[in-house]
Amino acid sequence: MKRNLFNSLLAALFVVVLSATAFAQDGKLSEKKYAEWLVSSPQNQNLASSPGYLAAVAVASRYETKGVSIDLSIFAGENLYSMPDMEVLVQPMKVTQTANGKKETIAVGSVSRIRSSGSASLVRGLNGLISQPQIIAPTPSDADAVQVIVKGVSAKDGELSIVLPIKDVPTTGMITRVSL
Repeated sequence: MKRNLFNSLLAALFVVVLSATAFAQDGKLSEKKYAEWLVSSPQNQNLASSPGYLAAVAVASRYETKGVSIDLSIFAGENLYSMPDMEVLVQPMKVTQTANGKKETIAVGSVSRIRSSGSASLVRGLNGLISQPQIIAPTPSDADAVQVIVKGVSAKDGELSIVLPIKDVPTTGMITRVSL
């Protein structure tokens, strides 16, 4: 009886350790893509250390057949000392082509959003990571892209924005800005 109890506890502990190990190794793809970009060139490292530096990396992945999952990582230079109020919006888009061959995007469906309150102090993570929201947004069947808008983190014009295609494999986009 004691042996069975011991074996059961040992098996449960093994499962917990395996789960914790898998969780620790499963970092966000957006954070990994930023780290790869950062070390790919000395110019990128110089840019990231500039005053007023801000970067957003978004990864869009199809979520079942009903929507899109957005993995977002936001990074800032060392002169940002507090976290502003922030809002992340995800707008499904339809990509069309005009008569002259130019691609245009048209909003379809409804906007999904998450908001976070600001903070007087800022905890900075690896490589200047300041925020890592994730949002799962419903998308209509005719949507083939999403626009990700981050409001509140940029003093220049108030937002960072990027359009990503929705595919069966994750698509990644990055925008950087230096405000002087």
